[in-house]
Amino acid sequence: MLTSSLIRGFAEVDSEGKIALPKNLRIAMDLKEKDLVELKLAGASKTKKIVISKRRTELP
Repeated sequence: MLTSSLIRGFAEVDSEGKIALPKNLRIAMDLKEKDLVELKLAGASKTKKIVISKRRTELP
């Protein structure tokens, strides 16, 4: 049986528009240095969310 869980983290956007993913999220997603992630914007105008997915380590 597949169960879903909620793992939360908070990050601040710096002056260059960068964020650092919190350690608990990197661990949960098994993200390592140089891993590639895909960012998607989803949702309606007032409920937009950024979805982060782990991808292959190299660009397609």
